[in-house]
Amino acid sequence: MSRIISHNDLTLLQWNCHGILNKIDFLSHICKQFDILALSETWLSSDKIFSLKDFHILRRDGPSNKSGGVLLAIKNTIPFTKLNSIFYLEDSLETVGAKISSLHVDLFIISLYRHPSNSPSFTWENLFDSIPSPGHIVITGDFNAHRVSWGCNHNNTVGISLLNSSQEFSLFPINDGTPTYISYSVHSSSVIDLTFVSSSLTPYCTWNSYDDTMGSDHIPTIISFSLPIQSRSFFSHKLPSSKIGRKTLSAAFSLSFSSLSESIDQATSPSEKYDIFCSFLVDTINSLLPACKSSNLTSPQLQQKNSLLTKSHSSHLTRPPAPWWNDQCSQAVELRKKALRAFRGNPSSSNYLNHKKQEASTRKILRQAKRTGWRAFCESITTSTSISTLWRFVRRFKNRFLNTIPSPSPFSNDISPEISDLINSISPPSCLYKLSLTHLFSNYSYSCRIFDSPFQLEELHHVISALKNKSSSPGIDQIDYFTLSCLPTSYLSIFLSILNNLFFAGEFPDSWTHSLIFLIPKSSPGKFRPISLTSCCLKIMEKLILLRLDWWMERYEKLPSSQFGFRKFRSCQDNLSILTTEIHTSFIRGTFTACLFLDLSNAFDDVIPSILISDLVDIGMPPTLCQFIYSLIHFRRLQFVINSELSDTRFSYKGVPQGSILSPILFNIYISKLRKHIREDCELVQFADDSAIFVSSPQIDKALTELESYANKAIKHLTGRGLTVSPSRTSLVIFTKKHINPFAFSIKLGSHTVEPISINFSVLPLTFAFLAAITFSLSLPGVPSF
Repeated sequence: MSRIISHNDLTLLQWNCHGILNKIDFLSHICKQFDILALSETWLSSDKIFSLKDFHILRRDGPSNKSGGVLLAIKNTIPFTKLNSIFYLEDSLETVGAKISSLHVDLFIISLYRHPSNSPSFTWENLFDSIPSPGHIVITGDFNAHRVSWGCNHNNTVGISLLNSSQEFSLFPINDGTPTYISYSVHSSSVIDLTFVSSSLTPYCTWNSYDDTMGSDHIPTIISFSLPIQSRSFFSHKLPSSKIGRKTLSAAFSLSFSSLSESIDQATSPSEKYDIFCSFLVDTINSLLPACKSSNLTSPQLQQKNSLLTKSHSSHLTRPPAPWWNDQCSQAVELRKKALRAFRGNPSSSNYLNHKKQEASTRKILRQAKRTGWRAFCESITTSTSISTLWRFVRRFKNRFLNTIPSPSPFSNDISPEISDLINSISPPSCLYKLSLTHLFSNYSYSCRIFDSPFQLEELHHVISALKNKSSSPGIDQIDYFTLSCLPTSYLSIFLSILNNLFFAGEFPDSWTHSLIFLIPKSSPGKFRPISLTSCCLKIMEKLILLRLDWWMERYEKLPSSQFGFRKFRSCQDNLSILTTEIHTSFIRGTFTACLFLDLSNAFDDVIPSILISDLVDIGMPPTLCQFIYSLIHFRRLQFVINSELSDTRFSYKGVPQGSILSPILFNIYISKLRKHIREDCELVQFADDSAIFVSSPQIDKALTELESYANKAIKHLTGRGLTVSPSRTSLVIFTKKHINPFAFSIKLGSHTVEPISINFSVLPLTFAFLAAITFSLSLPGVPSF
């Protein structure tokens, strides 16, 4: 699943930041230049969240949010193990450490902060003894220790004991004597931010100071190590086509149209024409990209997994630190750097005062720019501003990014049991069952004639124009919506002709069977939602089909009225209105309403292709559409992206992929016969794979008996279709104004007994929305009736 790359240079930034939260913009701007950040005096408390994009965070917080605290930020390309044995002492010494694997000897890095005190309540031997061996050792941070030998103007007891103890353990400071701390109270500087390394490591280290304090009273230091460090390669398959520009890309396509037309004319089959078309698009994009960007990209089929792996390299960040940053901010920072250089070159009172004034001026300018930028963004928000755009800007404004790697862990091929179980449920080690569709269509007269005519260019324009401003991750062929939206009309005509030929010939390109599966964490720990990334060209084809299929299904009422999920002009509010009306009516009549909320486990992944095709035949779908749907779901090659690494190829022979455009309507068709197994005197409302069955009756026993009977029939029908009802998420609620003991009642669903629940807002989204809206009393355990 993973790949090890030798990384010969490791760069570390050590900095006493004097409070990190108000300096996050600067840190986010420069952090890409470094592999590891060792920060002290972070001033973080346990309730404060801190994150850096593309970095894992290890931290130990200080006694308050105005003192102490250390942090290690390690780039997510570097495998590591947290060191839990490192000595620390509350209110005196904070440490955090990590082991980084080298190709020869492990590297132990410790970030440290010692609170100022002339008489520490620990010995340095306590710290040095707690570091594992063998291996190279790096201890860096604010020691608050003075010694002339490393650049201070005097010695103190802490510095003397530190040097003596470090020499006993063969640890030596590599500072070059440059001051790292500027005292604003006494107009002096000293060297208290130190880096100690093992004697065996000193020939491979270089130490330098940074050219800016970034608002702290300490100057950052930069330590480089010439060591062969193991790095983790990350999966990447996106072409940065949007960076080329819409006009440039469209013009390049137009110039090369004749070459494409000649190549396609020589192809004999629709699948071959499609492959040529996709290869041509990818090659054109690669030709417009800089060599450094396109060198990692390969053919559109990408049959070799290793060609999809690219190494994330440290580089200077070219974009501004924040969206509110302007030229005045850059000028202010440069003036602050200039004032610092002047003070370090000549630490006079005038230079000190000038540096201090410039720091205050820079803070004021940045604060004002941030305020102005936020106001400008708020004024730019309109009714057409999408939620995704809004949150994306807010995250950039606050430097908050989603970390795609769930937990800091050493490089390993192991995956969690939860993920392993999910993968096995999606792609079990079962045999391919190939269904012959010939017998289904012998002497078959279908009623849906809307797919007999080819798709028109107007339909394709409508689909692409609707997707023009949408960002979508591409499938394995690397072609995204942006690329398709840049195609000239001549290209779209060829593309449409290929899609029509594929559809009516019953061919399915090989790349359309290949899906990338990303596991999105749910709110419950250890739970994930699998999202399939398929070819955007396939999605265009699905959208063309969906527009016709959805219209025909609604026009001829092929879906039951009880289904409200994924349908136009229907929503969860309709379900709530129906159930609310029933309960209000029951209250007025003095009767009982028993409601059972059903939830299906992994519903989309358990759809059986042969049953779905039979359902499509039953409602009158043509053979061409049935063949396309069957090719879409009966055999899929899956590769899971876990911790940004690509798994080996797995196979799936059932299920409708979550993320596919046709999956919602296909699933609605799959469970559309559920209504026929429940009589009219029992109500059913559905929202995709969530269902609620409820019965009202003057006698509670009768209501529960009828509900139990209908529910078991429903479950039997669902089980026959390969679907499983989740007992843990199936809930019974009794609505009444009468005084009853709800614990005296229950129903049997197969071998499971379901009792009425207390108010539990985590049962189902439908339950949550309904119970949150109820303003009257319910007969639930712990809730009195009136």
